Amino acid sequence: MSERLNVLIISIDTLRKDKLGVYGNKKNITPNIDSFAKTSIVFDNAYSTGPWTGPGFGSMLSSKYPSDLGYTEEKNHNGEEKVYIINNNVKLIQEVMKEKRYMTACFQGNSGVCYPEAGYGRGFDVYETQTKKDNTFNDFLKFIGLKKTYSAILTEKAKKFMNENRENNFFVWINLMEPHVPYAPFKYINKARFISKDIYMAYFENNYSLLNLKKNPEYNLSYEEKIYVEDKYDMEVKIADDFVGNILNHMKKTGLLEKTIIIFCSDHGEEFWEHGDNRSGTYDRGVDHGHTLYNELVNIPLILRIPYQHKKIKNKNTVSIMDIAPTIIDLTDNDSDYGFDGIPLIKGNKERKIFMESIMYGTEKKAVIKDNIKVIYHPDKEKYEIYNIEKDPNEKKDISHLNDFNELKSSLLDWIKRDKIKLSKSKISEKGEKQMKQRLKDLGYF
Repeated sequence: MSERLNVLIISIDTLRKDKLGVYGNKKNITPNIDSFAKTSIVFDNAYSTGPWTGPGFGSMLSSKYPSDLGYTEEKNHNGEEKVYIINNNVKLIQEVMKEKRYMTACFQGNSGVCYPEAGYGRGFDVYETQTKKDNTFNDFLKFIGLKKTYSAILTEKAKKFMNENRENNFFVWINLMEPHVPYAPFKYINKARFISKDIYMAYFENNYSLLNLKKNPEYNLSYEEKIYVEDKYDMEVKIADDFVGNILNHMKKTGLLEKTIIIFCSDHGEEFWEHGDNRSGTYDRGVDHGHTLYNELVNIPLILRIPYQHKKIKNKNTVSIMDIAPTIIDLTDNDSDYGFDGIPLIKGNKERKIFMESIMYGTEKKAVIKDNIKVIYHPDKEKYEIYNIEKDPNEKKDISHLNDFNELKSSLLDWIKRDKIKLSKSKISEKGEKQMKQRLKDLGYF
């Protein structure tokens, strides 16, 4: 058997950092992740590069900011919605690992964005994801409470792949789609506040907008309904935690735990009315993701476990999802340089500047954070918002009227104006484009 370490990335799509017990949540909905964190490095100040899946996972795989990905945002053939394609000339971590003779596999719950033809499949020997039919049936299975949802299927396939390749080295990425909309956690519905199964059935039949807040934006929710919606999200988090526990228990039983680097993260969070209540708006829509650069969307959970680590280490340095790929290289082959722009996670520091961008809904915004000061810039209005994250973690007190942050504002403008990587556009076939557009619609993005 090779003495090199395996690599496993477990991500939960749309997971808010503050829902995990290890980050202070008291509801005990993530016991498996919290237990995993007890022997891991827990990063308190980790940021995605954007507020939705495209920039988040694109940067995770490439170690580049979205605007440096050669990330094509093209209209489809009918001149309608955008499609998003990672440029073929951008090196991805799975391609590096394949070159290093690792067996590579992705078990992908988000087929709407992380579609193979969008570049995510490059470098993987195996790429498992769901079809439109899978998506629709999966929502039904979640609702009626059956265990064999698509996440369960992906989990079992991932475990099988790791078993079959235990004598080789493997690089595996598992992305679980819970707790992305629609919120339908029937398995734990009786644990949610205010809710009985009868009420749940009535809401499912009459108010689909409460399962998927991307729908029916004109519907104004009451306070009780807002509590109900977030409770359903919480129970979906608990379901995802169950799958994480299943995977980690398998790693322990098979002896793979101490032979594998494990990275746990999310791509972005979810808003529940922290910064708005205008569901028909864009920037102030109040729910969902993709529309702001506030922390409920971009401050992500990030946990790293190295074999034979026996205690929890809290790391308060500022780090980025971009740093995951360089960390993997640092731990498996630190003599090589693959042109990644991030740095190994353990080499971050409080003085480092982390940038964010790539809005999906509404006008573009850019942001930078350094030493707990966060600057959000609105290019269309040439307007700034500035927050002291340490004193104001909920970003409610805009201090942009102070004149103390000119250097940070200038650095953000310089970053925006920097020379982007010059890459020819990657094209997608008309058939692939139509499939991707349909997948995005199925997930409610359009």
